[in-house]
Amino acid sequence: MKGLFIIPYIPYPLDSGGNQAFFSMIDYLKQDNEIHIIIPVPDMYIEKLRALKKVWGDICFHPYFYRNEPSADFSSLHVTDEEKQYYHSLFFNFINYLSASSKRKIARYRKHHPFISDNCGTLVKQHTLLYENHSFLTEGFLKHVKDTAANGNYDFIQVEFYELLPLYKFLPDNILKIFVHHELRFIRLDNELALFTDATLSERLQAERIKQQEIAMLNNYDYVITLTDNDKNILSEYIPEDKIRVSPATVVTGAIKPKPFSKCSSDFVFTGSNSHFPNFDGVVWLCTEILPHLRMLMDDFRVHIVGNWDKRTVRLIEKKHPEVHFAGFVEDLHSFLSGKISIVPIRIGSGMRMKILDAINSSSPVITTSKGIEGLDFKNEYECMISDDAESFAAAMYKLSNNTDIQQTLEENASRKLYDTYRPDMMMKTRKALYSEFLDHKEH
Repeated sequence: MKGLFIIPYIPYPLDSGGNQAFFSMIDYLKQDNEIHIIIPVPDMYIEKLRALKKVWGDICFHPYFYRNEPSADFSSLHVTDEEKQYYHSLFFNFINYLSASSKRKIARYRKHHPFISDNCGTLVKQHTLLYENHSFLTEGFLKHVKDTAANGNYDFIQVEFYELLPLYKFLPDNILKIFVHHELRFIRLDNELALFTDATLSERLQAERIKQQEIAMLNNYDYVITLTDNDKNILSEYIPEDKIRVSPATVVTGAIKPKPFSKCSSDFVFTGSNSHFPNFDGVVWLCTEILPHLRMLMDDFRVHIVGNWDKRTVRLIEKKHPEVHFAGFVEDLHSFLSGKISIVPIRIGSGMRMKILDAINSSSPVITTSKGIEGLDFKNEYECMISDDAESFAAAMYKLSNNTDIQQTLEENASRKLYDTYRPDMMMKTRKALYSEFLDHKEH
């Protein structure tokens, strides 16, 4: 098979769940398929691309290097007369007007408000999906996608991540089009709005507009792949179920080899960068609401944050919360996680959390939320601990750090489930079989 994959970010180094999921799958598929990849590349990431090319010398890259270009308008780019059948036209025109108005208001808001509130205690709406800007959807990039897709004689074209969802417009009609949905954006947006006590009616209308756009665009792909059954069940209410398949993401390429159990004490670790807003929210919630309860239970503990975070946020949080230490990018994540308790205080999003699979693969017992474990078949107090409010989350941290027997039980049960259910070789064979199925249906 000859496949063209279009992704918005360079999937290297393997410092995020999205990078791991894409890298592992392509690393497997390239063994007996011809793989081509389109990636938009800002100047600051050229070295990342060079590093990836060294690892993937047998893949054909079609990078688009940015110069100073204005981004395309997301809302006007997305909607055609054909797609308006999914909306009531008067309603759609009204919320399009609200969209333009909200952009002006948020520009004024950003001018008078800092990146993060001084006490880290409130979510800043400018980081939500209501005001997302897809700066790489420039005229030049869109033309690059259209020309590359038209001239490659591909068997299928796969688009990944919500940011690139509208690219179906520029793909040939006669080629199989697949979209891999890592996260249902309208679900994440619902989660975000639920955290705002002051969400306005116009913001809720904007959220509805984004939801309807997402559904309309998904209907233009031949198939949609979700990472979990939960996301498939949600999507099946809006697009034909026979267009949806489930193919979970995997941990990094190679056999799962859990480390021997190592006793954990008062070291906790969260994995994720602040470029992904659910991680940002999780760390803010941890610092402002969970840690005050934990301080009442424990005198001495340490929380390590792994991943790339901007310097201003690091200074602010470490100053106000001396127990928190930002470790940055960690080369050997499995060794770093071993002997520590992994915490996943996620309240926003859909899809599956690769950070949980990484933790289990590193023999690190996990404490998470119902949202954090969503889409993964791990049960409370058997393979992990699940807590949804700050006080009980802190209590779980205290309990697990002081009970080696529970640590070992959770670790052993979770490792067994990981091997039985989420083995990389099994997940990759499932994905490969889907491509064969899709192409067979296309031919007939």
